[in-house]
Amino acid sequence: MQWLSFFPGSLQELEVNPANATLSTMRNAVIDCAIGLNLHALGGDLSVGQMESFRMALFLSHKMCVVSEGLDPAEMPIWDGLVQTPGVWKPDMQSRLAGLKQLFLHIQELREDPVKLGECRRTSHELCKQRFSSEQVFSNAGINVTMLRSLSSRSPIISGAEVFRAFAESLGRSS
Repeated sequence: MQWLSFFPGSLQELEVNPANATLSTMRNAVIDCAIGLNLHALGGDLSVGQMESFRMALFLSHKMCVVSEGLDPAEMPIWDGLVQTPGVWKPDMQSRLAGLKQLFLHIQELREDPVKLGECRRTSHELCKQRFSSEQVFSNAGINVTMLRSLSSRSPIISGAEVFRAFAESLGRSS
């Protein structure tokens, strides 16, 4: 897996494998990046334009402006506003080359306009915190946030087992 990130004045390939890198190594590799570039894997069933959530979480939590190849249309609503894309993912080479040209033109625009780049970094980070807050994730999973709040009022630290038990109990009451 290769990650490309823009540092001031250069494009540098990062030699970080998230499967075996420490948190400290990951943090140091991306801490000062302003723009994160996401390219999709090639070959076989991997060329479907799916976004890798782990990579996006890393980029967005470090306030990067994320620029990506186009996405599968089904995923676009999730990433709209968080990730800048040139369009819908098309796996054929001609469309991909045209998309990459648009992608790099957009990156150049961001690099030449620090205000636009700063705004991208701020807004995507804030939107990420809203969309992927624990309350929103639990809500999207169908877990009652009121139930979780009531548990947290009794105990400031909730273990995963407590959340699961409370969730299981709430399912048992509704049947």
